[in-house]
Amino acid sequence: MKILSVFLSILTCFCLINSESISETCIHEHGELIKCQCYGNEELNLPSNINYENVSFLAITSCKFADIHFSSLPNAQIIRHILIQNISGSLKFEPFVISKKLDTFKLKNIQKIPIISHDTFTSISSIETLMIEDTRIDQFDEQFAHISIDNFILHNVSIKQMIGINFSGQGKTLKIIDTIIRNVAGDLNFAYFESIEIINSTFEFEKPGDIPIEGLNAQIINCVFLNVSVNLVVSENIKLKDNCADGKSSMRLSSKYVYSVGNRLPTEIIYTQNRTNSILFHNNNNTVCIAGNCKCPKSAGYNSYHKFHANIYLSILLLVGVYNL
Repeated sequence: MKILSVFLSILTCFCLINSESISETCIHEHGELIKCQCYGNEELNLPSNINYENVSFLAITSCKFADIHFSSLPNAQIIRHILIQNISGSLKFEPFVISKKLDTFKLKNIQKIPIISHDTFTSISSIETLMIEDTRIDQFDEQFAHISIDNFILHNVSIKQMIGINFSGQGKTLKIIDTIIRNVAGDLNFAYFESIEIINSTFEFEKPGDIPIEGLNAQIINCVFLNVSVNLVVSENIKLKDNCADGKSSMRLSSKYVYSVGNRLPTEIIYTQNRTNSILFHNNNNTVCIAGNCKCPKSAGYNSYHKFHANIYLSILLLVGVYNL
């Protein structure tokens, strides 16, 4: 994924060489790419004086405020890449995306997004990679019920309130790392992903709910669950280590091999097997808490200090060089 990020940054910079300015902050290249970069504390709004029909790539970076509203991308039927990063204030992100397919949807290093709206995704049928990193979101209102997603990645993300998730297709990669998801109103149905990594993250439900996940291999490590019933069914291997669950929480695991160590739950972990194969497992030092109170830490995950990776510095240096040509 880091390679993808570097590639997109370099591609964006080189495209700027043959481009025209359409506003003080935005450049339009061959009708296909729009690149916007802020240089002060201004609020970015996408220009309305261009034709978005042939735009396939939108990149926005280094703004204090940005407003991408319902009519910001008119007629953008073939947009494939949306990359927004380094927003030090607030990003109002409520566009109506009419493209059927997105290759890359990436939000990175954003101080605050008030809402991720369902209306943004109503026309989209598939997303190859959806990645959110180093970002705080107040309200997440999209469930992805009819969208096929290959790679779903949350890294160092804080979500204050969430309606739930209801995936229905089969994906390749599910990664939720250093993330806090609070006030979940429904279930988090992740359906099926080949590779599952849920590490150092917190899930808090408003009322008892479910997290069903299926896949090939799964790791759930150092996570906190409140009012969550996890039902994990994978074909090959499960690693469950140093997790803590409270409230009306439980865990049910099914796999060929289960490594289960150092977990604290209100009830016993349930290990199930299919009709033909018994489970091989390493089960050690798991604890059923007294009176169902595990006294879990309040959270594991999100760090409000946003990390600037080397590829961001590279993109900035390339941009400076291009503008000085």
